[in-house]
Amino acid sequence: MMLRYMELNEYADKIESVCFDVIREGKHRTADLGGKAKCSEFTDEICARL
Repeated sequence: MMLRYMELNEYADKIESVCFDVIREGKHRTADLGGKAKCSEFTDEICARL
């Protein structure tokens, strides 16, 4: 991830954690992850949590 390359690990960790939380909960998963959400819905949920 670009943030890690730039040594912004705190930000990278937060984004990664939120992504995994959203996937784990399952409500906003896209088809490639076994869900029915649109990519924009997945992204919107991540942004809302950040």
